[in-house]
Amino acid sequence: MEASKRAAYVKKIHEKTKEAIELKATRKAENMNKHRKEVLFEPGDLVWIHLRKDRFPDKCKSKLMPRGDGPFRVLAKINDNAYKIDLLANYGGSNTFNVADLLPFTSQDVSESRMTPFQGGGGRII
Repeated sequence: MEASKRAAYVKKIHEKTKEAIELKATRKAENMNKHRKEVLFEPGDLVWIHLRKDRFPDKCKSKLMPRGDGPFRVLAKINDNAYKIDLLANYGGSNTFNVADLLPFTSQDVSESRMTPFQGGGGRII
């Protein structure tokens, strides 16, 4: 009789612990994903690409060069996080990009500023 009570008590503790861990994990996920927004592209959309130094070392020789380039056309959606982009031949390397390195292109981007969205700042280039 005592063994069954002890087993039931241990089982109850395990259930409470499991519930506490799941609750903590959902709260942590909500807190971490608060600032994130889902960006989805379709084949044919135009996007800016982020030129990372490790991926495009010849395009990022100095800090005064643009950090982004575009617009480029989305060729295919691999999944919600990865897309194939129609890159020019002189870029070399893979044409697959993470969604973190892509920004949607709007037609007013070019007319508003000579800087790409990845450059930041609001100064005018004279």
